[in-house]
Amino acid sequence: MGRIRYLVLFLFPLISSSIHDSLPQCSDLMYIQGEVYSHSSSSSLSFNLTTSSTMGLHQTACLEIPTGLNGSSLLHSLTFERVEQLHPVTSFYQFAYPLVTAKCICDCPGGGSHCNQQDYQYRNCTDGSTCYRTYHASQSSEGCFVGGQAEVCCDIRVEPYNNEIYSAVKIGQPDTNIIMRYRQFEKEDGGKLILIHEKPITVPLNKGPSRMETGGTSRMIISVTGSGPSKVLPTNDLYFAREGTTELRGGVRLNEVGDSSIEKLGWLRKNEKGWSVPNGVIKITQAHHVKVVNCKEQRFLSALNADQYVSSEDGKKQLHISYGHPLTDWVWVESAVYEDRMVRVRHAEGTTIEIRMGSEKRPYVRRDLSHLGWFDGEITVDTLSQHILNITFHESKGTLLGNVFSSEARERTDYSFSVTIGDRLNSYYIAASIDSTVNSRRYVCFYPTGESNKKNERCKWFPFKSTPISTPPPVAGLLPQKGECATCNEFGPQAFLQYLNPSNWLEDGVNLKMIAVVILEGLIFILILYVIIMIVTKCLIPLIRCSLYVPKPFHRGCSKV
Repeated sequence: MGRIRYLVLFLFPLISSSIHDSLPQCSDLMYIQGEVYSHSSSSSLSFNLTTSSTMGLHQTACLEIPTGLNGSSLLHSLTFERVEQLHPVTSFYQFAYPLVTAKCICDCPGGGSHCNQQDYQYRNCTDGSTCYRTYHASQSSEGCFVGGQAEVCCDIRVEPYNNEIYSAVKIGQPDTNIIMRYRQFEKEDGGKLILIHEKPITVPLNKGPSRMETGGTSRMIISVTGSGPSKVLPTNDLYFAREGTTELRGGVRLNEVGDSSIEKLGWLRKNEKGWSVPNGVIKITQAHHVKVVNCKEQRFLSALNADQYVSSEDGKKQLHISYGHPLTDWVWVESAVYEDRMVRVRHAEGTTIEIRMGSEKRPYVRRDLSHLGWFDGEITVDTLSQHILNITFHESKGTLLGNVFSSEARERTDYSFSVTIGDRLNSYYIAASIDSTVNSRRYVCFYPTGESNKKNERCKWFPFKSTPISTPPPVAGLLPQKGECATCNEFGPQAFLQYLNPSNWLEDGVNLKMIAVVILEGLIFILILYVIIMIVTKCLIPLIRCSLYVPKPFHRGCSKV
């Protein structure tokens, strides 16, 4: 058994028309007419003629009331233009996607002190409030001259990515309004219609039936009742918009205004003093992890246990962020904008409303013929798993009735619906949500309303296309990093003495490499010492002795005769 319903749609003309606002396209609606009697305060009896009908999105009700014997009359038209919901903003803050730059140094044991706990643990950098220092003790001393445990100290700079600012908003329960357009035309003897009065009408659905009077030369009382749309933005979610735009986005986990988890978007906040990470000294320290590859060469693997940020190393950026999706990606949302503590959502789908128009004279119902030229389209499943019927109508207008079949035999109707497009022969595109049970190609047929014999019915196979669900942003993980410290890890006398200390050989287990190096260097040291001793004892000492002992000259005496 097929299901009859109004189709959820979003439509716009592919070609603009210069006479779009001149004459209405009166829809083929069902009307009920009657008389309403009432007693005035003077006990006199009065009555009004009422005409009632139900209508859907983009449909137009038309009533024509004679005004004279020469064939002149007034045409009253009422068009259901759109549904709007106004959500109050209940909480708000500004944030940015963080750009994180980590600069680390590794300090080998035994050298000069370039990294220490007092200067780096739970401290801010000296050049900014969003620069945090982290200290990592007990690190690998790979590449160092002396065994033991190295230390790593880092400066973590956090700043807005691309200098873009975003606003996060949380919304409350909406007020739902029906936006209608009332027009009054004067019909001359030749049948020409001239617009003499026009005004928009806003009908609040939250407050029960609405009653209003029209202006113009002929007064008419209009009463509208209806229910709200079946879909509404969840009020327990947060949405965001980039500064300078009003388009709202969703699909990303956002921090509440009182939270600042670095595992959600919105942990780099803007306040009256500038940018900050709430409790950033603690959170960045706990989230930053380092693994030393080679301490002497200042090579590391670094990671920040956070989400929704951009990492930067040597000017190269890696994005670990998601911008979500515009709310207009939902087929039922035509527009969603944030403006002055309010979120305005314009629906692409409608709802059914009941109208009652009262007049002093009996009106005549006017209906205009709809027309179907030709159409094409496809059935798609998007990244949000929405099943969408995409149709483009050409040389068409008015209200069109559609049926979806599984085969050309039309043994069973899968889906029945109606769509109302423009009031001029033109090309129109609609994107309509359909049941998720439609998961293959379908045979789709349309014909204009008012044709019981379907003589102008057109049918066509619609292909089926499916797009995979969007994947989350990549997890950052451990990223390679190279530090810069020109004076770090220089081999001095203190390091050499530590190098000869046997207790350092056994730190972190037996270090065979260090033992072998120490033995080799010890033998070389003994050999050098032996050479020095031999040179001193065999050369220097004899030379010194010879220089100190110089024999006196011997003079032989002469005798006198």
